[in-house]
Amino acid sequence: MPTRDRYGHVAPPAPETVEALALRLEAVADDDFHAEPYAVGILGTDPDGVDLTAHPLEGPDPVEDLVGFKAPRTWQGFGVCSCGTAYDLAEPAASAAGRAERASGRRVRMVHLVFGSGDAVSVVRQQGETDARLSRHSGSEPLGRVDDYCRRVLRLPTAPPERDVRELWALDWLTQILTDIWRGDPPQSWHQVATRHKAAALLTIGGDPSALGPPFDAAGRDPAPHLRQLGDAFAEQMPWDRLWRFARRRRVGLFGVAAHDVAWHDVGSFSRSLLGWFPELGELLDAVGGQLDTALTNQIKAVLEDWHLPSR
Repeated sequence: MPTRDRYGHVAPPAPETVEALALRLEAVADDDFHAEPYAVGILGTDPDGVDLTAHPLEGPDPVEDLVGFKAPRTWQGFGVCSCGTAYDLAEPAASAAGRAERASGRRVRMVHLVFGSGDAVSVVRQQGETDARLSRHSGSEPLGRVDDYCRRVLRLPTAPPERDVRELWALDWLTQILTDIWRGDPPQSWHQVATRHKAAALLTIGGDPSALGPPFDAAGRDPAPHLRQLGDAFAEQMPWDRLWRFARRRRVGLFGVAAHDVAWHDVGSFSRSLLGWFPELGELLDAVGGQLDTALTNQIKAVLEDWHLPSR
C-alpha cells in the first residue's frame, strides 16, 4: 500500500525529483514567453519518471478556471504553468518611472507545484535570463491565488487571512460611493458618505444601538458621528471565519466568489479572493477623492487611518 498523509494523499516524490520536475516543466516552453497557461496534475512517480496529466486554462482570468475543481486523492500534486509580465513594485504606478516600467514590463515564465504534503516549489525565469530561479515553500505564508487554488484543488488548507476584514468593507464602501458618483448621485454630506458603509446597518436597518453599548446607546440612528466605532464593531461581529461560514451556510455569493464556490474555498483563500476582486484601496481613494469635496475626502482618509488601513 502506498504511504498517505493525513489528507489522504499519496506521499509526494522525493525533493530532488520535485525540483527536477519543476525545472523540466519550465524548460519545455523553450523561448516562448507567451505560451498559453495550463494546469498539471502529478499522478505518480516510478523509476522511469513522473506520470502527469495536463489541462489548458482558459478565459479572461485563467486561474479562475481552477475554482471548484477537486483532484482525485490519488494525485501526488498539482500545479500551474503560465507566462506573464513582471513589474517593479518599488516604482509607484503614478510616477514617470512606474509608467515606463508598466509600458515595457518584462516577460516571465512561471511554474508552481504544490504537493499533498503541503510543500510547494516555484520556478521563475525572466526572458533573456539563462538560469531560472527556484524556491521552496512550506505553505505557512500566503503566496497568492495560484498557490491558494492549487492547495484547494488538493483539499489542502491555505495560509490564514493576513489582512484585516475591515479592509474588505472599506473597499466595498469606497466602491459604493464611486458607483453613486458615476450614477450622478454623489454624496453631499458626511452623513450620506457614512451611510454607504455596510456597518451603518447596525444603526439604520433595524439595529439596536443599546445592544452595542456606549457610545451607540445614545447615538440614535445616525451612523455619521461614530463610523469608526461602528466599523470596529461590524468587524468584530463578522470576522473572516464567520463571514465564510455565513456565506457557505446561506449559499450566498460575495463580490467575486460565486455562491456555489464558497464551500470549495477555505477561510484563507476566501479572504484573498474577496479582497482581490477590488482595486487597491489607494486607487479607489484617489478615484473618489477626485470627485468628492475635499473635506469629505479628508474625513474618509481619517477614518481609514483610524482603522489602520493602508491607503497607499
